[in-house]
Amino acid sequence: VSYVRAGTACLSFAVTSKGNYDSVYSGGVTVIALPDFKVADLIITPTNNGVPHGIPDFSASRPIAYVQAGSYSTFTITPTEVPSADATITISNPYPHVAVVTASITFLRGSLAPQMVTVRHVTPGDASLSLLGSGGNYEGAAWPNGIIARALPSLLTPHLSLVIEYNSNQNVSFTPSTALAVPVTFTGTTSNALARVTHPSVVLSAGNPVALFEVQHHSPGVSRLTVVATGTDSEYHYA
Repeated sequence: VSYVRAGTACLSFAVTSKGNYDSVYSGGVTVIALPDFKVADLIITPTNNGVPHGIPDFSASRPIAYVQAGSYSTFTITPTEVPSADATITISNPYPHVAVVTASITFLRGSLAPQMVTVRHVTPGDASLSLLGSGGNYEGAAWPNGIIARALPSLLTPHLSLVIEYNSNQNVSFTPSTALAVPVTFTGTTSNALARVTHPSVVLSAGNPVALFEVQHHSPGVSRLTVVATGTDSEYHYA
């Protein structure tokens, strides 16, 4: 029996032959296809008052909720079928030493409103989250190990703030807190045109472990420098 959509179906059986089982019918078997869950709206809140932003990503159809060191992220879980009664969705997290996650959410009767889940960073690693429903048509609905909460390692910098004199440049350095196993691209961008990164992309590896960005003064004022790591085979992806 393969899942198509939530609902109830009855399977009936009949036997036709020339033997003593000819025209034998069964009363049928009731099959209940349970409703599912939809995960969306991942928002990463960076440290140092960075601008929250969303990054949708998946691993073998499992959504990944990235969370940066020293901070938290949020995502939503939405029912795919209208709940027939208030339903509690328990979120099991066997790895609380990696990330602290909202313990449960509630789908309200008759509502398809998304419910928010918060993930807080503890230490770098992956936590596989499982969902289990209780109440109404979500009774027994489950998604074992359906969501990955990925707590990222940190980037270290001595420059939490920087003063650049008029018409001059300053270098800003970032170092991964753990050794890189594979090359990773670090990209630096500024929040406005008051300052500019002259060479915005740097590839780091085990032999080149420091990202150095030259920030150039353009106009007086305040600008924020954001650095993001990308490397799909690296634990620093989206750090």
